[in-house]
Amino acid sequence: MDFQPKIEPASSTSHESFNEISVSELVSDLRANCDKVEEVFFAREAKHKAEIGSLAVKYELERLQRLHIEDELKKKEEQHLYLERKWLDDIAGLRFRCSELEEEKKKNMETIQKLKDENRRLEKEKCNSDAEKHLNEMAAVPDSSLSKKRKKGVEHCIDKSSDINRLNEKWHIAGALDFEM
Repeated sequence: MDFQPKIEPASSTSHESFNEISVSELVSDLRANCDKVEEVFFAREAKHKAEIGSLAVKYELERLQRLHIEDELKKKEEQHLYLERKWLDDIAGLRFRCSELEEEKKKNMETIQKLKDENRRLEKEKCNSDAEKHLNEMAAVPDSSLSKKRKKGVEHCIDKSSDINRLNEKWHIAGALDFEM
């Protein structure tokens, strides 16, 4: 790009001819040349302004795009942090709920064990009361063989011993229930 305008005298082509030309003609030639130079400068200025304008628009669009992308990235990061915090809170809540369920399970197991123990105790009591009732019933019924005549020897105890053996069997069964439960 050449910034120097080509100067061509209107009336002649050599230096000697400048001496012969009048000042007014020289001034008008200079003005004509200056007008041409000015036109070239204005054309170049307009061309450069157009180039700069399009580059400025392009730069502004890229800057706005970059700002938009940065804003979107910031929103995504905030959303990611929010979801991460929510996820961690959910995990903490689940862990807390699991610990609550474990405690509840432990309490339920303790309650079940207490109920089993109480059930065993009640069954043992029932067996003992049944055995005691049976003993009382046996003691309340008089032996008909003793009332008639007292027998001599151990023969009169045979009937009683069979009752005692049956009672002992019931007591053994009641004792065995304690170990099985």
